[in-house]
Amino acid sequence: MKKTIILTCSITALSLLNAQELIIFKNENSESQLVNVRSVRKAPTQEMILSMPLDNKQQINFNQEAFKDASREYWYKTTAAELSKGVKIDTTVPGAILRVAPIANSPNELEIKRNALSPNISIYKQGSSSTENGLKTLSQEEASLTSIFKIKEELGSGSFILKAQNLNADPSTEYIVHVREKDSPFVLATQATKDTYLVGESIQVTVELLKEDEKIDLSHYEGYLLSPNGDKIPLSFKDENGTITAYAKINSRDIHQGLWEYEIHVSGNKDGIKVRRSSGVGVGVSFPTARLTGEARAFVAKNAPLEIHIGVEVASPGRYEVKGYLYGLAGSREVPIAVLDSAKWLESGKDVITLRADKRLLRNKKFRKYRIKGVTLIDQSRVAILEKGYSFDFTGYTPPPSNGGGNIPLRQKQ
Repeated sequence: MKKTIILTCSITALSLLNAQELIIFKNENSESQLVNVRSVRKAPTQEMILSMPLDNKQQINFNQEAFKDASREYWYKTTAAELSKGVKIDTTVPGAILRVAPIANSPNELEIKRNALSPNISIYKQGSSSTENGLKTLSQEEASLTSIFKIKEELGSGSFILKAQNLNADPSTEYIVHVREKDSPFVLATQATKDTYLVGESIQVTVELLKEDEKIDLSHYEGYLLSPNGDKIPLSFKDENGTITAYAKINSRDIHQGLWEYEIHVSGNKDGIKVRRSSGVGVGVSFPTARLTGEARAFVAKNAPLEIHIGVEVASPGRYEVKGYLYGLAGSREVPIAVLDSAKWLESGKDVITLRADKRLLRNKKFRKYRIKGVTLIDQSRVAILEKGYSFDFTGYTPPPSNGGGNIPLRQKQ
């Protein structure tokens, strides 16, 4: 994601701005084209401007990464026909917890064996509190909806066959078999490049199968994106020097906005042990209904509130919010001043949203330079975060708002 800064010096402009440098910023902050979509909720039209003091001791992480999943479990879909014949379970440590979740009828009786030819080593019956062999019910309440049990630790680990007996269901009935190994050293680590995406951008997820800090080669991987209405987009995978990345571009105008989920399934082998893992993590997907223009104008006057006008380009009329954190700069030290928050109704086109720090918050705080951090643009009408993580610096000076201020470049915080 690249941005271009164009610097121009104008003697007239500099004199009007009391030697304030004029910077014109060309914003290339999004791969997405703005779109006009209807609002999903009724939003107020009146402008709201708030400023609240920042605690000197409050530490805010402006470089927060997307959630990193560390999975010690896997799951897969099967059918009643396959479950009646027997499906394979692979475990890496003793004591794995198994769950068979019916989409329709729950199996009344399950058996587990080492292989298709070996005798049963355990039988689980629906509604029983425990069994004499390897499978133990974990929850009677959950057992009314799913079959949950634990393989006894003395049976060890490795491959098992899980089979449903007397299953009274249509052969095509779907089930989910879920295996969790909370004490296993094998972990599937997945992490998206960010936690919110815009339609038109590419979702990218790093995929690593690890044993402690050792990376394990993958023999199989697959996955997809699951939309809020159940649609699936297959994930593509690329391997660059052993680093696996899953990706998919969201480019349909018919896609549902909201919480999506990426689901990834992998397998690998280590020292003769077959390892299977799955990961499912939610990411936000929003329509690019507006964006920051990349221009801001600050007004700093004696005995007056400090104002920052943030430029916004709007494609979809609605209520938009801008939020940021104001700091004073004392040398290399950042002095917390205030949280600035503002929202207003914007029609299509270019407009500004004003952040204002009340003069009471600036009392006895005189700085030659200020910094706004964590600038975030939110579409309140459609409940979506559109942009976040920007920061910019500006110099304190004293022209009144009617004389204009200086354009300050937004820059993506690294």
